[in-house]
Amino acid sequence: MAAIDTSALTSEEIRQLGFEALVERLGAAGALRFLMGVRRGHGDYLDIQDSVFGEMSVEEIHADAKQFWEDHPELWQGKEIL
Repeated sequence: MAAIDTSALTSEEIRQLGFEALVERLGAAGALRFLMGVRRGHGDYLDIQDSVFGEMSVEEIHADAKQFWEDHPELWQGKEIL
């Protein structure tokens, strides 16, 4: 995947694109875990949670997580998917 030219983007646009890249590669739950690990002690979990999951129901979050693991069996190495 080629990098895009970010020279004309605002900081907010770069943050948004970075977050979208994380979600695309890691899924919503994985992106959130990554951000929490990198920025431990910084930011507001509820703000992050809201930006990741928005108005999604628990069922939608579960379905997205399940689909991610089904799409990436190499990551779960035989563990049961709920």
